Amino acid sequence: MKIKMSVKKKLSLLVIICVTAVLGTFLTVNLYILISTPKQYMITSENYFDYQPHYECSGYSSAYVLRSLGEDMDGLELYNDISKKNSDGTVTPKNLVGFLSEKGYSANLCSGTALQLKHEISKGTPVIVFVRTSPKENYYHYLPIVGYDEDNIYAAESLQYKTNAENQHYNRIISNSDFEMMWETGVFRKNTYITIKLK
Repeated sequence: MKIKMSVKKKLSLLVIICVTAVLGTFLTVNLYILISTPKQYMITSENYFDYQPHYECSGYSSAYVLRSLGEDMDGLELYNDISKKNSDGTVTPKNLVGFLSEKGYSANLCSGTALQLKHEISKGTPVIVFVRTSPKENYYHYLPIVGYDEDNIYAAESLQYKTNAENQHYNRIISNSDFEMMWETGVFRKNTYITIKLK
């Protein structure tokens, strides 16, 4: 004798299968990131540090990343090209990504964990994070990250007064704990970062 499964049981079974598939995919992706991300990494492409005069970090950080990809970019010129600015001259992450996409680059606005950020950096291109300028300040800032190890994050800082290192690849060292506090901006998305690639 065949017993027909009720609609309710069929839906429950379908939900369980879907949840299991999504959870399995999530765990597989995160396990891959955990295994494939090196404990330390430094981007060593040729570049130079350029210092912003006022609130132009959106242009300066983007220019730094684009120079590492072989593009000839000036931070101030790039900033001046951005049409959608706030009244104080700052630029939202969404508008920055839109501007870079309009310029023909592949730009993505992301949010994630420190491990996901490190995984992106280990692909060899600087990643722009949206942070506070320091753990105790509430001024927002775009900062290209060029490396990391188990203790610190290494950045290409465009605010000259925030530099604390003299190295050809980075000019600011931030402890992991300070970085986590800076990255918690409380606006837009949590732990926001922008990836830029050539199309």
